[in-house]
Amino acid sequence: MFSKLLKNDLSQMGSRIYPLYLIILGLAFFAKAMNILSTHIGAFQMIYGFTVMAWVCSIIICLVYTFFVAIQIFYRKNLRDEGYLTHTLPVTKTSIVSSMFITAIIYTIITVLIIMLSVMITFYTPGIFHDFYNAIQTTWNSLNILTVIIMVLSYMQLLSSIYCALSIGHSFSSNKLAYSVVFWVVIYVISQILNVIGILILASIQPEIFYETYNEQIGMNFAYGTFITSIITNSIMLTGTYITTIMMLKHRLNLE
Repeated sequence: MFSKLLKNDLSQMGSRIYPLYLIILGLAFFAKAMNILSTHIGAFQMIYGFTVMAWVCSIIICLVYTFFVAIQIFYRKNLRDEGYLTHTLPVTKTSIVSSMFITAIIYTIITVLIIMLSVMITFYTPGIFHDFYNAIQTTWNSLNILTVIIMVLSYMQLLSSIYCALSIGHSFSSNKLAYSVVFWVVIYVISQILNVIGILILASIQPEIFYETYNEQIGMNFAYGTFITSIITNSIMLTGTYITTIMMLKHRLNLE
């Protein structure tokens, strides 16, 4: 049943986002065509510039839209009138939340891939695929793997915290969205407090960072420690908000 639920969520979110993918890729092809024409006819140079601007705007809109659609679908399917149907399905609350969470992550990855493809189309030249691969490899090598993990965890934690805040806010009988905002702020403050506690613990373990003359090895160790601390705190917040969301939907859901 979970596979059917996931397939339905993927279909619903996809139907909202696919048009934007087509727009991004269409603008990419059009920009490339205008670029080619502008090399022969100068009048097309201005059209090319405007097309690139529109393409960049569409990328920004798509990134933001993907995130907000994931939130909107969770809100509509769980906390609005459609929730009466969603919560009568023969699946657990864990399956419902997990399906929507996985759907959001999948479409975020697809959006990034579509953007990368549109970049290659817009600026295509012979050998661009090799150059693009080298650029990705260089970027990956310059980024610490912990940085990548933190970026992914931070995005997942943000999404989960919003799901959690909405679920808590809608356990009240009135002013549900207002309470949701308040609880998101509370969750954010808690996450920042955990980060500060983590840094203080790290500083107590390695106090020499504060009073010794700068030492490269000490600095690297402290930076490594902050990465680990961030991963731990984000993991704690992700797990806590994820479980709380499930518990609120299971025990405190108020659709009236």
